[in-house]
Amino acid sequence: MIRRDKDGDCLETTLDAELPEAARDAEQRAGSGSARRILTGRDRAFLREYIQFGYMHHVIAAEALRSAYERSHEIAIAMRQQIGRTDRPTAEATASRLNDGARVQTVVVARLLSEYASAIEDLGALMHAIRHRRRRGVLVGYLDAPVSAAADVLDRLMGRGEKGLDWLLRLPPLSALEERFDRATLAGLRHDYEALGERLAQIADQYRNPGPQGVVTDVVGVPEDHVAIVLGLIAPGDEAPERRGGLLVQAHNKIKHRFMVIEDIATLGVAAGGNLLYTHYPREPRAVWGLVQNITQVALVGGELAALLLTVDGTVGGVNRTTSTG
Repeated sequence: MIRRDKDGDCLETTLDAELPEAARDAEQRAGSGSARRILTGRDRAFLREYIQFGYMHHVIAAEALRSAYERSHEIAIAMRQQIGRTDRPTAEATASRLNDGARVQTVVVARLLSEYASAIEDLGALMHAIRHRRRRGVLVGYLDAPVSAAADVLDRLMGRGEKGLDWLLRLPPLSALEERFDRATLAGLRHDYEALGERLAQIADQYRNPGPQGVVTDVVGVPEDHVAIVLGLIAPGDEAPERRGGLLVQAHNKIKHRFMVIEDIATLGVAAGGNLLYTHYPREPRAVWGLVQNITQVALVGGELAALLLTVDGTVGGVNRTTSTG
């Protein structure tokens, strides 16, 4: 069951693992503008783990996919060996004849697009958990955040206007931290409050962006060497349905759940009567590199947020804190 709080934020209420009553009371006493600690011991342990390891999985997945792209012919041979249960020479001949290397690259690009959307949704879930940490803590909030909650906080971020990161994530304002930190630390925090807010807004825009052409429906002019992703079919005479979320999210859902990546999109469009919703993305090396970089940056922002929260809490200690570069 999903409900919303008084501010309109989406909340998940199905998990029973609430904060202990004493911890909840302490969090409530602390308040968003207090100089007291803002995290529980459990959340401090989780965030330390997150910045040492947790955010890295998207980067590792992106690098593995890039490696597959660069070794597409070798991956294609291995695939044919597995599928055909055959020897390497036969598999290599089949892979070359069918141009399977290009197929491997197509799969890689599709998976990178999906990984990019997934990384943004994970970041949104972390922001949601930080924003609502006094209710159940960051760990439980992150663990139990539905996609709708992550999307809601990204929308809130895009509509924040002149409001800062402290408003979005309910962090203590810098004025409340002046007595706790030296001048250099405060300057770093001020930079992070401003720079991270701008970077998060850019990421949210990518997640919600409808795309330069919106959803493409004309399958006649499909660019060569592009990955085509089917988003849906339209009955003759009907209009395209209104879809919530940006083009990246729609493609992510069709890659993640059904892998609707099609080689011959033009022929499929004719067979479907032309009523085909699809989008496409280039398969060139520069596009792959851009996706890997985007995924890495989104993951790093999650690590930076975790480190920022530990710093504001006053417990960063020996953690190797990543500093925002704007």
